[in-house]
Amino acid sequence: MVRVLGITAMVKRIKTAHRSILSHLFTLLVPMLVPLLILGSLSTFLIKLYIQDQIDTKNDALLSQTKSYMELSFREMDSLSANFSANPVLSVTMKDILDTGQITESNFDLLKVIRNFVDSTVYANPFIYSLYIYFDNEDKRFLSSVTGINTVDKFYDSNWYSLYEGHDNERVWTENRILQRRKSEPATRVISIYNRLRVANGGGVVVMNIKAEYIESLLRELPAINSQSILLMDKNKHIIAKNSDVNYMHLFNLGLFSSNDSFSRDMKIDGRTYKVDMLTSARFGWKFVSIVPKSALYSLPSKLMLLTGLLLIISTIIGLFLAYSLSRKKYLTLQMVNAILHAAERGTPLPKVDQGRKNDTYGYITENLVKKFVENEFLTIQLSERKYKLQVMEYIALHAQLNPHFLYNTLETIYWKVASYTGKPNEANEMIENLSGVLRYSLDSSAHFVPLQQEIKYTLRYVDIQHIRYKEKFDVVWRIDEDAACCEVMKLILQPLIENSIYHGIRMKQDKSIIRIKAELIGEEHMRLTVTDTGAGMDKARRLEVLSKLNSDIEGGQHIGLQNTHKRLNITYGERYSIRILSKKNWGTAISLTFPSRSQ
Repeated sequence: MVRVLGITAMVKRIKTAHRSILSHLFTLLVPMLVPLLILGSLSTFLIKLYIQDQIDTKNDALLSQTKSYMELSFREMDSLSANFSANPVLSVTMKDILDTGQITESNFDLLKVIRNFVDSTVYANPFIYSLYIYFDNEDKRFLSSVTGINTVDKFYDSNWYSLYEGHDNERVWTENRILQRRKSEPATRVISIYNRLRVANGGGVVVMNIKAEYIESLLRELPAINSQSILLMDKNKHIIAKNSDVNYMHLFNLGLFSSNDSFSRDMKIDGRTYKVDMLTSARFGWKFVSIVPKSALYSLPSKLMLLTGLLLIISTIIGLFLAYSLSRKKYLTLQMVNAILHAAERGTPLPKVDQGRKNDTYGYITENLVKKFVENEFLTIQLSERKYKLQVMEYIALHAQLNPHFLYNTLETIYWKVASYTGKPNEANEMIENLSGVLRYSLDSSAHFVPLQQEIKYTLRYVDIQHIRYKEKFDVVWRIDEDAACCEVMKLILQPLIENSIYHGIRMKQDKSIIRIKAELIGEEHMRLTVTDTGAGMDKARRLEVLSKLNSDIEGGQHIGLQNTHKRLNITYGERYSIRILSKKNWGTAISLTFPSRSQ
């Protein structure tokens, strides 16, 4: 019977756990999945609808922008041709020079004007490779921006003339060509734009050779999507330039692009649909073509649907994990509360509370019931310790007040005793007087921060003491900014740095050394103090050892002054402000401190 009751209780606990898991799963997943599913589906539908409305408009605008930009870039051709058409004197003079091959005083000035105009056009537009001006003449002379007046048969580029002769009726046309000025130079692909000139006694032409790479750079800068191919074709359906290496032209019949009318249509080839747009330029006879797979246009909705499905799966997995985790924690917490209540009823020792379950409401309550007693005891001990420390500190403060008075009286006695031996003040009296001043300054507890100029005043007394001791073994150079001198610094911030330079650098060196002390403001909020000496210096291993001791909790050692200054910086300004040491063996050492500046 007892065994049956135990099995029944176990089945009830399992059913309770299952119900708890299902309840948590429903509570977590419904708020997560329903909004995500609605938002993902709605976003996909709206974006696809928006793209369908915008595709035609965007492609038309893109091609129109390309066409306008190209024609605007080549406006120099119209300006140059218009000058000859509107000014017959220029045309007649230029033709006369090309006919005769002679430059006279009467036509020299006009030729100079023409050359200046041609050269300024080429130099002002780096995309122009070269420019020719030709009027019909028997010797086939022409004006080139490269070599001046030349003949076709002696010029490296004679192909342009053959192409000119082959077009009798066209006013403006383009040719795709490759030029090479010298054999040592690489060949350059150019697009030659021909603009025919009409004069009273013959014809002529202006030829502008445009660098093909310039046009391709313009196409590459267009805001096209990754799979979109934008092409520039001439009237003979030859590709002049393209924006990328993507090539769809082999899929299409070139007859599609024979028409001079602009069009926009969808074409299905090999099971794939392409969006094809074409815009024609009446100015040069060029065709601006855009080809893009429709799958690329709708890549965003497809990616959004995939992302939505992925998020649904991830949300379901997270929901299952959270539901199981929360249900398990709740079940274990209830077991613990139940065990505590039963133990309290029976008067047996309470079970140990699991310290890891701090996020459970019930666990938090049971844990705090136990912690309260411990905290009360701990607070009582802490109060006793604080009371004891305050008594010790009060005793130390009272004891410290006696030491300065005793030191001052003793130094006063020594001062007069030393003076009595020589009958007048001497170097020993000077050292005692300086030492007394330094002691009074260091033991004065009325201020923890002092103006830098006051700190320097008492630091000079310490330097004078060391000068007497080491007999001019070193010189001190001060470089103090006026603004920095007025700022407040920690008291006794310079003396430990100078002491470190003397005892660990200069004292060990035979030659005379220099200590440089520099104070400057860094920006508006920080000050930097730097003490540099030309003493013995340290190698890298020794420098790292000194730095590690600065951060050590073990007090004492050879660099106690640096260690104390480092700790005072940390306590006063925070741990990110510390001492920086640079040193090189037999060269010297530089110690710098950077900390927030304080105005008086």
